[in-house]
Amino acid sequence: MKKIMIVLCSIFLFSCSKENSDIDRTPENKVASFEDYIKFMNTETKNSLLIQSVSTLNSPNNLFTISARSLESNSALSFKLDGTDFSPSEITNNNNCTTWSRTDKDLTELYGKKLELSFSNNQVLARSGSTNETTTNIFIPELVSVNVSNLVEGKVVPGTTITWNIDTANANGMILAIEYSPLAQKEQAIAQTYSTRIMKGSTVQDNGNYTITASDLESYPDNATLSFYIGRASFTITNDGNPNNDLSVGAYTVVRSDFKIDK
Repeated sequence: MKKIMIVLCSIFLFSCSKENSDIDRTPENKVASFEDYIKFMNTETKNSLLIQSVSTLNSPNNLFTISARSLESNSALSFKLDGTDFSPSEITNNNNCTTWSRTDKDLTELYGKKLELSFSNNQVLARSGSTNETTTNIFIPELVSVNVSNLVEGKVVPGTTITWNIDTANANGMILAIEYSPLAQKEQAIAQTYSTRIMKGSTVQDNGNYTITASDLESYPDNATLSFYIGRASFTITNDGNPNNDLSVGAYTVVRSDFKIDK
């Protein structure tokens, strides 16, 4: 696994503040590394739209959310898929920034599809099943389902295997992130000794399995409870004909599970 040695405040968060992140703005950028994905999440576009599916291990239920941000007051984005409106009922205006978020199980229909995008007058229109390569397109990866095996007394150890359903159309690889939080520790001695939150991530091929190594766990306290995230992501950037009114569109599907580790 390619190591990306970075400590993060958050993985999946849009901010109303502008960030200076250098990223290739050609359509349908590929996530080559975990670090590339973080750069995308903080890239400086005037408008942003994020489609999210989050679940926990062995849970039959996913939480589907769509979030939008515009760096302009009273300038909310709207989103329609094949004519179905996913725009919100409540919008927040704050410091030259307009945001909204909506939870909707019907967003499951987006996953595993290639969408053709158009953007005009703050309206994002998406059409599924398009094969027009001259327009801006994004492939929303298949929903990920995960299993974990080779635990020892319920703990993740070197040799623990993570398996998932393969998405043969996913060119971006899988995102694997591991988080330590002192607030999640049941043993006060661990939380007091290791009081700093740690989040590190890597990307691996979407080949259906990965085996945890000793080096994957070396930065974390032994016997600590860690959160493991495995998922797929995609993104693209477009505009409405005005380069100063650009739009980033991203999507991810992620499964989270918490385990103690034994290094």
